[in-house]
Amino acid sequence: MYLSFYGLREWPFSLTTDPRFYCAANSHTEARRALREGILARRGLLTLAGSTGSGKTLLLEVLREELKNQVLFGVIPDARQISPSLLELLAEQFGLERDAEARVSLPTQFHRLLLERHRQGNLTVLLVDKADEMESSLLASLCLLTHHEENGSRLLQIVLCGDVDLDRRLRRLPGYLPHLHGVKAKLHPLTKEETDLFVQTRLRRAGTRRLLFTGAALETIYKRSQGNPCLINQLCDGALLAGFEAGVGEISAREVERAAEDFEPLPGTTFVTAETTPSVEPQPQLTSLFERLAEPQTRFAEPAGESTDSLERGSPASSELIRSENNLPAIPDSHELASRPPSALLTQSPEPPLVSTRWATALVALMAMIVGGVYWLRQSVVPATTPGSVPVRNAALVNTVFTGKLHPAQEWKAVAPQASTVRSLPVKIGEFVTTGQVLLLLDDTEAKRSVELARIERDLAAQERTQADTEKRFARSNRATVAAATGEVALAQRRAESVPVPQRQESVNRARAVFEQARLRLERYERLYRDGLVSQDKYEEQATAYSVAEADLQAAEAAAAAQERLVSAQQSQKEKVVTEAVQADAAEARQRVAAVALAGQRLERAEAQLKLAEQRLADCTVRATADGYVIALSVGVGDQVAVGTPLATLANLETLLLRVAVSANLVDALHEGGSAQVTLPTVPPQTIAGTVIARNPVPDQDGTHRVEVEIKRPEHALLVGQPAEVRFQ
Repeated sequence: MYLSFYGLREWPFSLTTDPRFYCAANSHTEARRALREGILARRGLLTLAGSTGSGKTLLLEVLREELKNQVLFGVIPDARQISPSLLELLAEQFGLERDAEARVSLPTQFHRLLLERHRQGNLTVLLVDKADEMESSLLASLCLLTHHEENGSRLLQIVLCGDVDLDRRLRRLPGYLPHLHGVKAKLHPLTKEETDLFVQTRLRRAGTRRLLFTGAALETIYKRSQGNPCLINQLCDGALLAGFEAGVGEISAREVERAAEDFEPLPGTTFVTAETTPSVEPQPQLTSLFERLAEPQTRFAEPAGESTDSLERGSPASSELIRSENNLPAIPDSHELASRPPSALLTQSPEPPLVSTRWATALVALMAMIVGGVYWLRQSVVPATTPGSVPVRNAALVNTVFTGKLHPAQEWKAVAPQASTVRSLPVKIGEFVTTGQVLLLLDDTEAKRSVELARIERDLAAQERTQADTEKRFARSNRATVAAATGEVALAQRRAESVPVPQRQESVNRARAVFEQARLRLERYERLYRDGLVSQDKYEEQATAYSVAEADLQAAEAAAAAQERLVSAQQSQKEKVVTEAVQADAAEARQRVAAVALAGQRLERAEAQLKLAEQRLADCTVRATADGYVIALSVGVGDQVAVGTPLATLANLETLLLRVAVSANLVDALHEGGSAQVTLPTVPPQTIAGTVIARNPVPDQDGTHRVEVEIKRPEHALLVGQPAEVRFQ
């Protein structure tokens, strides 16, 4: 294809969600920051809305990559594939290992998993893509999962990702609480500058810094895509393919136009053409009108099994009646209006668009009257006493007595810090203990042995270091002795060289004197021989004596030079031997220094191990971490315990919790902070005020929901584990 032609390593405009190709536009940056801060602040329910192809899924992948070390993510890539067993899917996403024979229900297991992660300081987040296409019942159940709380903090946070109407659909859900909707992030189309940056960023990440698209091509891409990232990718990929086929190194507007003609956009996206591009922007009044037309359609929809009024809003009969009485032009059905974007209604109508402000205002007023009339008719037809209505649910809730067991509001467990034996139990069940008070005394034989071994190791390391220091000092004294001896040898050698050798010096001087005498005598006889005063025999005799003297001088000088070379060689050999000895001594000294350092490190490690062993021995005393009553002692004196074995259980009995099961048709009438009257099993029975602190939005296996009521314990009343009755108000 075109990769090698344009110098690219990989496909720059692939539609896969690769975080490396993320380009931070303004709205994307704001949405990413809002979602990140909302997750870290435990805001509960978060939404990310945007049109098809706006980059929502890629933004979620970038967010996951950014928070992967802080958050446990569960991902539902396509909410349309969620089966009715929502909890089964969530348990699989978060790695909840279910026990088929467990007596605890799946909702309780899931709640415990969230609670455990929260107490460990971990965040749990569920990412749901295409949430706008979920069934309303599943979407409502999913939102209710964010109601799990512990000390005012959300245990589970859910990020719903969907189309631009996602927030509006959530508002129509039964039981929707706006104050629990923590973050509402939206993605907007890219601007012209952001579109250019988007294209260049993807090209650079794919391996090229060339400006492959001309300014006219980028302008055409923006006009055709209207800033939609998905359409931008399709246009750019098709334009590069067209440029490759044409053999051009730079993409012009012509290749972009050709790509727009040859390629079909993905479902939910549309290339803007000259025929469909609106010449004027839609009026704000008309846009608001279309939104109002689409909004009440679900708000007034009847639940399954309930009666419906014959004059439904948007029905053909009612629309025809309104048109005939007011002499108005034909208005499309509300279902059709809700399914069409405002721009499509303005541009695709066969009639010219109505842009008159006065006409738009009159139309808005008319539709408001229609909506009000329909609502009045619905309220008149549907009686207030219909089963499932709010008054009926409230009356049934007040008249019902619920029974449950009392539990401590808070519990703490003391566990064994290491494998040991229980030596003593200073406390008893029912005793009130304060923070830091001794609960159990453990006897750890292994810890004592570790302390003894660590002390022995410490003493051996100290001895080794002392020995290394001694050897180091001895090596230094030897080095000083060798250096002194070397200096003495060198001084003695220089003194020996300064003293002349009589025999050697006399031999050379004598030979030189004899040679000079023979030379002078030969010169004199040579003059006498030329003058005829001596005979030739005398002259030759002197020449022979001169030759003998010259030979003796050369032999003497050669012998002296050989002697000097011998002395010099001997001196060099001595110096080499001394140098090698000094170097060997220095290397040995370095080894001694290294041995001292190593011995010091071993001593430090031994002392650290001794400190840890002593700390482990000190940990054999188990103390209370908070004030409370001792409600259970799991071990006795002499028991062998392993690491993490529960030893004692403390509880706060000043505040108690009453857990009751409420049917699904009544639980919606309850709210956190609501009041209740609790009848305690005292003698005589005592009724005190309570407060609803939690309601589990996930039903148990029998279809009921668990509700927790908080009460203050009466003085000196032992109530934990006993049944009690509650009436909600």
